[in-house]
Amino acid sequence: MKGYYDLGEAQTALEQDQPWESTPPHKFSVIEGLSREYRYWGYYGLVNHKGNGGIGMAQSNDLERWDKSVFNPLLNNGEGWPSVRRDGQDVYMAHTRDYGHSPANIALRMSRDGFDFGRRDDFTLLVAPEAGKRNQNPHLFRDPNDGRHYLYWCGGDVNGTWQIKVKGADTIEGLAIACRQTLIEGPPDYAIAAPAMFYHDGIYFLSTEIHPRGRPWQVAVCTSKSPRGTFAPLGNGPVLDNAACYSSRIFDGILHSFYCCERGMGGWVVDHRVASLSRA
Repeated sequence: MKGYYDLGEAQTALEQDQPWESTPPHKFSVIEGLSREYRYWGYYGLVNHKGNGGIGMAQSNDLERWDKSVFNPLLNNGEGWPSVRRDGQDVYMAHTRDYGHSPANIALRMSRDGFDFGRRDDFTLLVAPEAGKRNQNPHLFRDPNDGRHYLYWCGGDVNGTWQIKVKGADTIEGLAIACRQTLIEGPPDYAIAAPAMFYHDGIYFLSTEIHPRGRPWQVAVCTSKSPRGTFAPLGNGPVLDNAACYSSRIFDGILHSFYCCERGMGGWVVDHRVASLSRA
């Protein structure tokens, strides 16, 4: 199996600089926007959203320089980990809720303008609360081959076992009642989380963050010929060290990757790298 794409030098896309941000930005999900003023819209949560998190938005025309919205936070009741997709002129957001309180679970919201995602309770449950489990880190993906929608997420339990799960449906709303399956299960006390998917040249690339005992967070990538697996790890090991919350999109034939990097003393930032679509 070929290796991963050759990522260029990192550039900082987001850091903590708005008054509402109690901790640094984390998990950046980018789409093509709905207005002409900015071509790209990105949605982010915070590192620690236990009860006082929220979700903000930033806009850009080049995917390098980002202007945070004056309307931030768009949501501010402990929501976190947004994953956003456009379906025509509608913007759908999946996010984690109840992180750190009742068992973490996953909600779906829709916006007509990309800013207003409704009131606190204006959501549909995609993954309901389960006693003793944490369902979190959602990622929305639409298969370019058949148009089906997929939700990837991670589930952890009180025994320290982490799994990457998926379910698919013909519509985004249909994900709420779709059947789930487990794609990957990590060994005990080995965190495997934050799945993200993109497709190119006949291959589905599933990235996850991993946390081996005694080592920093890393980004690993598995590949498959199907969005439901079976997934096999790339042979060249972790793609990034000291990194987490990795997500990639292809814009204008270029792979754009956003991820979180710890710059010492707990100072997380969101970094951006680009790569050509040829692999080593």
